[in-house]
Amino acid sequence: MDNVCITSFLTKTQRLILGFFILLLVDIICVSLGQLSKYMNNNEAYDKPFFITYIHSCMFSIYLLGFCLWPSWRDYCSSPRNYMIIDNNLEDDNFYHDSHSSLSNPVYVPVKISDRDNIDKSSGTESDDTCTKSVRFNKLAEVRQMSELEAAEAMMARLPYHASAKAEHGKITYNLPIYKVIKLAFVAGLLWFIGNYSHALALKMVPIELVNFLSSTSSIFTLALCDFLPANQTDKFTLSKLMAVFISILGLGFVIFSKSNIESPILTQGALLVFLHALFIASYAVFLRRKIDHEDKIDIPLFFGFIGLINLFVLWPIMLFLNLNDCERIEWPTKHQWSHILLNGFIGTVISEVLWIWGAFLTSPLLAIMMLSLIHPLTMLTDFLYDKLTYPYLFYSGSASMVLAVVSIVVLIQYENWDPVLNALRRAYSSVFTNLTIVRSRISDQNSEQTEALISINSEHEA
Repeated sequence: MDNVCITSFLTKTQRLILGFFILLLVDIICVSLGQLSKYMNNNEAYDKPFFITYIHSCMFSIYLLGFCLWPSWRDYCSSPRNYMIIDNNLEDDNFYHDSHSSLSNPVYVPVKISDRDNIDKSSGTESDDTCTKSVRFNKLAEVRQMSELEAAEAMMARLPYHASAKAEHGKITYNLPIYKVIKLAFVAGLLWFIGNYSHALALKMVPIELVNFLSSTSSIFTLALCDFLPANQTDKFTLSKLMAVFISILGLGFVIFSKSNIESPILTQGALLVFLHALFIASYAVFLRRKIDHEDKIDIPLFFGFIGLINLFVLWPIMLFLNLNDCERIEWPTKHQWSHILLNGFIGTVISEVLWIWGAFLTSPLLAIMMLSLIHPLTMLTDFLYDKLTYPYLFYSGSASMVLAVVSIVVLIQYENWDPVLNALRRAYSSVFTNLTIVRSRISDQNSEQTEALISINSEHEA
């Protein structure tokens, strides 16, 4: 498996632009999938949220077919540990025997040696002419090959100081050991499943417009978790980011409530499930960004393949438990329902989730979460273009506010230590404090002048 991918050679600005367009592509895919589902005959609704989420998560295991296509994956998973215990009783000459060798079996290849017609002689005497000296080479060369992983590590061990410093900054990175990738896949898979299952369960209880609006609170959870568990300087909490998050949520509220009249109460069981979804999705994104500070450290498709395989074997007892307790009876979907489930799973989960995580690695979890909020206004904009639906001005003002908030987050990520809102508050406070000081000084000067005038008048009367 290659340790360096194309994004390693991109600058920070290029990574940010690439990540933004990847996240925008995810939004377009989700909107297109929604439009496709709308035109499909969806009269036979399959109301089994756990089963659907389970199938979608298991579909990640499709990526494990890469073991059949890329030998580097097999080498990566079968590579030995990078350390070994050395026995002090063994002699140095006998330690590196064949069992410890990292080289392949020898392969003998023919060597082409150019013929020399004229052989140099050591001197011009007759005795030297009678004894011609020459060197004879073997016609076969022994060739041994080192595995790609160990060859890359050997190369890293021999790098000079400047190259090693560049490696520490993420330009050249080690792949995580396979057991760490599996551990991360186990935790991330559970976080992803709980978040998506709670979202699917909430759709049965509250309107989809309210679900979309309350799901936008995941940006608040993401901002708080990024400050508590920062992966780099771009995750630092600022007042400008907080204001951008509030503007995005307010804009989404304008977009949703401009067309829909939702009379459902906010604090219901379904709404609490939406908040749970927002919390776990934010935790899922921040957890991965915290544990994997650079996308070169893992192969993202391989990582999601392990998520699908782990969920396949870990979560099926829960499905049986729900069936035995009549919480969700197991019913085999029809052919049409299967086509709808697999289509949504392949496009909306298998492909979109990998792209979304890649975009989050290139930018930040906060921007990735906020970009998901643009799906709803993009869907309504698609209805406006194709179905000729009309919307009030509140929809356009809300959409503009959301776009402004996303652009603000992009700018704040580019300039890490810039907090214009805090700077404006400091300037306002300094200006107000300075004006108050000037006013107080003027009042004190006037009082002192009046006091001096009264003293002089009293002294004249006494005289």
